[in-house]
Amino acid sequence: MPVYGIALAEVHGAGLSLEEFEEKIASNKDLPSFMRNANDWLCSQFGWTIKSTVQQLVPMTCDHDLHSETLGKTIPAGHATGMSAIVTTVTHQGPVVVTECIGKVYAEGEVDRNDWVLRGEPETVVNIACPATVELTCATVVNRIPDLLEAPAGYYTTEKMPVAKYRTYPLHFYVND
Repeated sequence: MPVYGIALAEVHGAGLSLEEFEEKIASNKDLPSFMRNANDWLCSQFGWTIKSTVQQLVPMTCDHDLHSETLGKTIPAGHATGMSAIVTTVTHQGPVVVTECIGKVYAEGEVDRNDWVLRGEPETVVNIACPATVELTCATVVNRIPDLLEAPAGYYTTEKMPVAKYRTYPLHFYVND
């Protein structure tokens, strides 16, 4: 897991026994993963209406003890090293959106990955190994600031915002006075 901090490691269940993971993470219906929001956003962008959404939070484990710098401890073999959040959204129009995000403490040799499979005609596969996850996440948040400032007052969800863009000029150039 990239060094995002203790809060992210904890919300992914890193270090919990499988029983603790089930009790605190998997069975917690008030713990939506951000993949659920991503499915909602994708469906909105395509103009699809949602029939149902199911989220499954699955513990990831390792067959040997694994030290975590972020947690400051060693996770025993068989304990959760993090989780896989799998969200399946069925639409009234027919398409099914399945997303998965794995957040875990990495074993030696594991790296961040971003894999997309778009099933259809033609099937498209995109694999990105070792993306600059921290930098991309931060840049996306910062580049969204003008969109937030330009959004109407009140609760305004991201699918109503313009497509996220990389801003090449200082951010004040993208805000109307």
